[in-house]
Amino acid sequence: PDGKYAVTRNAVSLSFEFDNKQPPAMYLVELESGEARELFAGERFEIGHVAWQPDSAAFYFTSRFSTHPIYTTAAVQRAYYYALNSNGPRRVDLDWKRSLGSGTIHATPTGFVGLLADGVHFRPARYTKRGNTWDRANISGDHVPNVFELTAGADGETVVYSYSTASDPGGWYRAKLRGAALSQSTAITALNKGYEKKPKPKTEIVHWTGARGDTVEGILHYPLDYVEGRRYPTSLVIHGGPAGLDLGAWGVSW
Repeated sequence: PDGKYAVTRNAVSLSFEFDNKQPPAMYLVELESGEARELFAGERFEIGHVAWQPDSAAFYFTSRFSTHPIYTTAAVQRAYYYALNSNGPRRVDLDWKRSLGSGTIHATPTGFVGLLADGVHFRPARYTKRGNTWDRANISGDHVPNVFELTAGADGETVVYSYSTASDPGGWYRAKLRGAALSQSTAITALNKGYEKKPKPKTEIVHWTGARGDTVEGILHYPLDYVEGRRYPTSLVIHGGPAGLDLGAWGVSW
């Protein structure tokens, strides 16, 4: 933010996308001199998003992680913190049974905000830095849990987020984040105005017991002319992941 440094992610191997052998390298570049210093040499990180603290003294970054020593096709996203005056990165304990749901986090003056994995939804959370640890507070309020992208301004109190459901395209909103509560949400987009006049199918998040007793989630789309009590044929669209999922959000694809 102060214009002195940039963090870059540099490809090392053209074959990394399929053999996962040599991940990209990360450099800290001094913009005035052009001097670049490699960060975390000898450590295996697959850097995703980088978010600088507003004071430019440190940055957060996300990295893919798998228990497999090489392949990260099935991976989770972890968060890390790196202060410019430190000797290395510090992993952020998310205090969450899963991981980041989105590989994007946004720094605030007191920590960061992000979206945690929580099934077909994300769980928006605010993290406050306390020395070398971070306290998690789940964000509540307007449009939660159907917030699927979230970014915070430099003040840490102004946010912009996207909202939708499986049957409603929704849109983008600006809001205030007071502590961990969203309020004063105001729409800043007016998308798909013609859709408002269309009949909207009912959708519902359903759960059942799958293999090995695991709880499985799905998104049930009802027929437009659905009548309670009448039997209808059901079509199942199944995939096993492991790196993707269907969210309870608006989406248009094959």
